[in-house]
Amino acid sequence: MLVSSGVHAQEPHQNPIFNLSVMSGQVGNTPVRLYLAPSPHIARGVVDFIANASNTLDLCVYEINLPEIGEAIDAAIIRGVKLRIAVPSSNFVGRDESEIRTRLNEWLKKGLLRQTENKSGLMHNKFMVADGHRVWTGSYNFTRNDTEMNDNNAVTFSHPLMALNYTAEMDEIWAGRHGKKNATPTPHPEIRMGDVLVRNLFSPEDDLEKAFVEEIGKATNSIYIMAFALTDRAMFDALKRRIAAGVKVAVLLDLTLSRQGTSLKTPLREAGATVRISSNNGRMHHKVIVIDENVVITGSANFSASALGVNDENVVVFACPPLARAFTREFTRCWRAQPYWVNKWSQDAPR
Repeated sequence: MLVSSGVHAQEPHQNPIFNLSVMSGQVGNTPVRLYLAPSPHIARGVVDFIANASNTLDLCVYEINLPEIGEAIDAAIIRGVKLRIAVPSSNFVGRDESEIRTRLNEWLKKGLLRQTENKSGLMHNKFMVADGHRVWTGSYNFTRNDTEMNDNNAVTFSHPLMALNYTAEMDEIWAGRHGKKNATPTPHPEIRMGDVLVRNLFSPEDDLEKAFVEEIGKATNSIYIMAFALTDRAMFDALKRRIAAGVKVAVLLDLTLSRQGTSLKTPLREAGATVRISSNNGRMHHKVIVIDENVVITGSANFSASALGVNDENVVVFACPPLARAFTREFTRCWRAQPYWVNKWSQDAPR
């Protein structure tokens, strides 16, 4: 059960009072923390995660430009933490954020950083793993826009088998063996955390599309989706079947991607889903599905053929009603275009 930091466990049908933008508790018997953005708390969460690393730290992220995160990494180097940093070469181009780019070049010269080259798609992960047991993952890039403008999430787990999965992913990327051609099986795609079975999957080695379709097919009451991109036809067909079975489907899409010809905005509406385009001044950058206010799917993967088939991506799928309710309330905040400082935990989902 997930409970707010510093608050005693509630009975199953009571709603705990959560801190704005951050809450902590457990999935099964495993410590978990949820961060939501835009909010300064999420960047502080990254800094704290790095600051608490004592022996090893792997950092693999699509974009990074926050100076405070660079400072935290440098402090970890001084402490003697064994570091591996992986970012795409796109982080080394452009004229802005020169402070972090100087650090990137310094880490590269010291052998602490690899520029990723996934020739089949993007290295689109956003994760960290520390000391063989702590994992950070989600949709959040370590950037000013993702902190201050874009709707995002990050989730941390403390579990050694999950950490092994992310370490294996980092091993592949560090050795240049990632991408469609060189993908190897995930060590522990299903992990038992107490009484909760968690699926931890990676693209392209695991079949993310199949996993998403399976989870959607289990819905009996509601499906809430927050998506930067939703273009996958198999997922659309699965959603259409659930709508026909009487399941309520509500979808919130990013403005820019919804205008593209591959967007499923119109077909979803025609199938009976309630669809809204985000009016956030930033991007709807979540990649979240909440099923029956019980099961959560979240991670780095957009719901597109490239994300599910060729990019380096990761997702977690698990049942946890309190966390699912938190994501449902985040859906409502984004649906209503409310700012981050609105109490996310006091709203109901759209009916």
